[in-house]
Amino acid sequence: MATLISITIIALALALGIPLYKKSKRRKLMSSPVPPEWEIFLHEEVPYLDKLTNKDRTKLWSLIHIFLDEVEFIPCQDLVMSDRIRVAIAAQACLLTLNNPTQKHFNSLNTIYVYPDAFKSNVEENQGSFISSEESIRLGQSIRGSIVLSWNSCRQGASNYHDGQNVVFHEFAHQLDQEHGSADGVPILQESSAYLDWGKIMYKKFLWLREKKKRHQDTLIDPYGALNEAEFFAVCTECFFEKPKQLKKKHPNIYRVMQNYYGLDPISLI
Repeated sequence: MATLISITIIALALALGIPLYKKSKRRKLMSSPVPPEWEIFLHEEVPYLDKLTNKDRTKLWSLIHIFLDEVEFIPCQDLVMSDRIRVAIAAQACLLTLNNPTQKHFNSLNTIYVYPDAFKSNVEENQGSFISSEESIRLGQSIRGSIVLSWNSCRQGASNYHDGQNVVFHEFAHQLDQEHGSADGVPILQESSAYLDWGKIMYKKFLWLREKKKRHQDTLIDPYGALNEAEFFAVCTECFFEKPKQLKKKHPNIYRVMQNYYGLDPISLI
């Protein structure tokens, strides 16, 4: 009877798309000890995370263990991959899911390619009747399932925490946005009613940013976000974590929906 029940439970789990082996492995990883050198890497590379509460820091390490087990890091252009690089990137990424009520892990992410510095990338652009391809120099890029990063830019973003620029936050915000498929600037939210609130606030501000950019007027939010709704969500994420006081003062509604989504008040990390 016990065997039959076990088989039934497993079959039900599979039918519901619940990977039991992954859940079990994640539980074990969450209690893994933190190597002392990893603590040093985190302090030296991402110093603002020293301000996390003990509870949140313990939770963050649990998420980092899972992240490093499930995501492959691939070095590019002679970069020598190290635990310092992996831990520093994983920590910043996992801050986005630390208290996120809907996204605890980057379930669709498989691979991170890391270059020493800026890299060349072919970007396709829809021109209506045809698609053009143009080579550009980039610091980061996100396609559902994989991310490309410049290690130098990752370090600069973490060390200068208040400039509003953080390539890790930006690209991993895209991954969260892409969890449901396409990148449309609307990540998976906790409640159906939250989508209406999100759409009303974020789309209105997106149009506002487009108008400001068109008039060449300065804005707290990076004008790159005027490109499309997906980029708007990504730059708002950067601003939320890096300039929380200014964002809360100038755009309280954006701050509110960001705070509800991420489950964090980054002002406490200043």
